[in-house]
Amino acid sequence: MENLEKFVRENPLNEKFSDFEYVIDQLINSMEHYDEKSWVEHMSSETDIPPDILREIWKEWAELSGQVKGQNAYGWKKWLETLGLKEETNEKSIEKDIRQKTLDEITSRSGEVQYIDPEDAAETITRTLDNLEIALKGVRDPARWAEKYGRSLPGFINAVEQITQSLGRM
Repeated sequence: MENLEKFVRENPLNEKFSDFEYVIDQLINSMEHYDEKSWVEHMSSETDIPPDILREIWKEWAELSGQVKGQNAYGWKKWLETLGLKEETNEKSIEKDIRQKTLDEITSRSGEVQYIDPEDAAETITRTLDNLEIALKGVRDPARWAEKYGRSLPGFINAVEQITQSLGRM
């Protein structure tokens, strides 16, 4: 019996879902256990899918009828694809799409910042901060960047300090 316990401790059972498969599994089996915030937090900790996409999935799922939500055979794969999540989508392409969506929302065609309705501001700020968090996780070699873009460094540091001050006031 000790050998079995030791084996189980040293070889935990891990389901090998892709992020896409894991989302489908959660849609089918576990959604009733979550509210939006807890689902996004859980899925963010279990997958590499950005919180923005997860929020969008939650909102769209919440609008589905109870009959559809209860169907295991529902076309979850196609449904997720309509939301921009594809089985072969990699994290970098999702991040790029999110950054572009955020930029499109806050800039006009002329490149000037548009008016942001106060009701939409919190969501836009949250999405922008999520994008910043993703970008910070992607920082690999600041010393190499500083060497390569040394002339841009003072402006970059100034911009980061301004952002830091603004975040400190939130």
